[in-house]
Amino acid sequence: MNTDTLLADISALPQIGDDAVRLLGSQQIDEWPARLQGIAEPSSGTTVVVAPQNVEGVSAILRWAHERGARIQALGMGSNVVGAIDSSVDVLVSTARLDEIHDLDPIDQTVTVGAGIDGRTLDGHLCKEGFVLGHYPQSLHVSTVGGWIATRATGTYSAYYGGIERLLVGAEYVEPAGNIVCVAPRPRSSGGIDLLGLLCGSEGSLGIITQATLAVGRALPERRVCASMPDMRSGLDAQRQMVQSGVPLGLVRLYNPAESLVAAESGVLPESHCLLVATTMGPQAVADAGAAAITATIEAAGGELLAETAADPWFSRRYATPGFMADHNADDRRIFDTIEVALPWVTAAACAEELETALGPLSTPLHQHFSHVYPTGACLYAVLFISGDNQADAHARWATAWSRTLDIVARHRGTLAHHHGIGALRAR
Repeated sequence: MNTDTLLADISALPQIGDDAVRLLGSQQIDEWPARLQGIAEPSSGTTVVVAPQNVEGVSAILRWAHERGARIQALGMGSNVVGAIDSSVDVLVSTARLDEIHDLDPIDQTVTVGAGIDGRTLDGHLCKEGFVLGHYPQSLHVSTVGGWIATRATGTYSAYYGGIERLLVGAEYVEPAGNIVCVAPRPRSSGGIDLLGLLCGSEGSLGIITQATLAVGRALPERRVCASMPDMRSGLDAQRQMVQSGVPLGLVRLYNPAESLVAAESGVLPESHCLLVATTMGPQAVADAGAAAITATIEAAGGELLAETAADPWFSRRYATPGFMADHNADDRRIFDTIEVALPWVTAAACAEELETALGPLSTPLHQHFSHVYPTGACLYAVLFISGDNQADAHARWATAWSRTLDIVARHRGTLAHHHGIGALRAR
């Protein structure tokens, strides 16, 4: 559709106005390495971006688009890494102005916010009021509540708080035809199809999320335990026993030897060993008892305890900064990327070992860690550092790495994704 016509038509909508409409320009729509590297179609600077101030504005633009046949997608902070946004759409609906904190209910322990609020702002507000959300993705500072819901995101403390699907208790969204749908907050409901469950991971297919009510809680005492494991298998065995024992875990992370070198303090790990870090949470006596229990589990699995500060390097730089992926993909002969999947415990170790063999020749170094645990399995996260003799060589090695990974994971009964969503990358 003609850009000038789009700008004029949208600006004329009484619920929008001139100040809410602009062209995308040089703004990046996501941090998908394929787009950053020029492998996928780049975003167009002439794409129209509209930033409604309220749900009525979102409804108006979607109703207009439905009538005109215009293609629309939502735009948060543009930190998605799997190509969640179609670069060929006519209009991007930015949630940037839907960023208010509407209500914090200390009795029900819920917070109601606009879908465009970013994680850092929300977390800071809650902390001042004596609450925590518990949802701490590494993209906390560069992502929005609406983005978390749309991609079914999860955070580093998922062992205690769960993913965003557990925290979401109410929502407001606008259907493609412009109808506003409100799902009132509730502790649980058996009344038919779970609309909140459908919204989680919907990636814009059901409409644009405008508001969410999330469960919050009081900050809890926490104990951290760090250990050196002789290999990934023993570390995985310890992780499995921890989560299946009923101990109130918070964060649980196991790194392969290559990533352990950057996640742990220098010199604390024997050569080729793996860093395991776990926290327990609850009232102080509960957290202390949990720490004692997982210490025994670790030692029984062959691990050696380290100082609680051993994982400080990872904690100090755990949150991604704006442009992180772009900065790491600035050289077209080098591709930085991540792949996250979920695996059952019975195949997790074998899958990680096979990936080391298959991806090691392609990625130098190859980082792998298991960072989200469940009674039935865990999330495996691979970090790729791919170099080529030239751009074409690097791109070919990157494509091979993805192909090998998904084939190997499928043979080990793993999932296509764990928390980054599907996007254009996995849709293929």
